[in-house]
Amino acid sequence: MIPREWQESKNHFVDLLEQRVAYSNYQNRIITKSGEERIIIWNNTVLQDTRGNAIGIIGIGEDVTEQHKLERLKSEFVSVVSHELRTPLTSMQVALSLLDQKLVDPTSEDGQGMIHVATEGVDRLVRLVNDILDLERLDSGKVCIEKQLCYPENLVQSAIDQMKDLANQSNIKFAVSLVSCAIQADPDRLIQVLTNLLSNAIRFSPEHSTIEIHVETFHETSLHDLYPTTFLQFMVKDRGRGIPSDRLESIFERFQQVDASDSRNKGGTGLTCKVPVP
Repeated sequence: MIPREWQESKNHFVDLLEQRVAYSNYQNRIITKSGEERIIIWNNTVLQDTRGNAIGIIGIGEDVTEQHKLERLKSEFVSVVSHELRTPLTSMQVALSLLDQKLVDPTSEDGQGMIHVATEGVDRLVRLVNDILDLERLDSGKVCIEKQLCYPENLVQSAIDQMKDLANQSNIKFAVSLVSCAIQADPDRLIQVLTNLLSNAIRFSPEHSTIEIHVETFHETSLHDLYPTTFLQFMVKDRGRGIPSDRLESIFERFQQVDASDSRNKGGTGLTCKVPVP
């Protein structure tokens, strides 16, 4: 059976030779010997004899696969960022407008609720900007890791303190189990990773559930080392629906969300996996 792309290409060249179409540019997908799919744009020129009859075609192909990938990333970026901006900005606009027009007393319970909504919107915008800035720093190689002596229990507690208010809204508790030891690491980056993980866990966990945080050591021996190397592992376990096994690799791509509709409702840019771990 002839592949559909081959049949479409054949039909195009036949139409071009028989002068049934005026366009000479054509785009199709090809499969390389290694099995990789590439997108090619062809610029075709019809060869004619002295009588003006078509006798052949010269085609020059240009590989535009990378350009298509960039366009797709750009489209995804605009879609995610525009949604993430619009949602908090709309809520902030409504809340501040009601307060500004004195339709709601800022000292009343409703007024305090409006102020809380506006504050949450600002916090969400700050997180969005920070995510984008982190992505830009990573791409440009400007992320600096500043290692210093720190302790896992302090890092975990700092991350919990930052996420406590968000967890309290859904009556979510934290259970911590960790080893006490001193490590050389960048505390700010580790806290950033932990708060990202906790933020996701809180958003997708059912109310009145518990999020577990474990920090433990494990040992590995490589072929080049005579003695085992000790590693410290941070784990966050929640009661959410989890990630399907066939989607585990995709979450490390920028702007990727397992369920876009649900993830958008709960917030998130799909950039949290882009934080470097020292």
